[in-house]
Amino acid sequence: GNAVAAEVELRKARAARYDEELVVPDLARSMLQIGQAKKVVDEFGTTHVAKPAAEASLQVTLALAYAALGKLEPAQSALSAALKADPTYAPAQLLNARQKASTRDFDGAIAVVNEVIAREPANVEAWKQKGDLLVYTKNLPEDGLAAYRKALEIEPKLASAHFAILTVLMQQGKLDEATKQLEQLKKFAAKNPQTRFVEAQLA
Repeated sequence: GNAVAAEVELRKARAARYDEELVVPDLARSMLQIGQAKKVVDEFGTTHVAKPAAEASLQVTLALAYAALGKLEPAQSALSAALKADPTYAPAQLLNARQKASTRDFDGAIAVVNEVIAREPANVEAWKQKGDLLVYTKNLPEDGLAAYRKALEIEPKLASAHFAILTVLMQQGKLDEATKQLEQLKKFAAKNPQTRFVEAQLA
């Protein structure tokens, strides 16, 4: 969770000539996490590594970096490269699902997410994304809540799932349930600004 320190240590590892496949994907990801999208593209835009999963990871990071810079064609090319390198790489599939949803191919997006869940039942991001698709594209709030809650069964401290559940419950007017959900969230994220904001909304 400390991307700044991660970048420092990964650069040391790279300078010490550790295997690029071990270092580069995590280095690029740490840079993206601290907002260095342009630097990621400049430094690794033409970089390739041999191991399929590592190449897929790097290309997903590049796709996100290009997207952050508003460069949609290179973003799509990087995503395609990630899926070509490793068609079963979950982060690439989930990004592909988001792109399908952005073009209103909602059924296709849900199908991709379901593929990830079938192969990786403990993938919390897949369950969270499935919930989002069910709530916001299919208008199935109860099914969406079930997906969010499945994510929390796997990772009880997944704040994004807590916030998603709270949003749906408040929209439904289920304030007692929302209050209980908020108490669960406050056990580990009481000082999070978004937690405070939701608490104000609920009040």
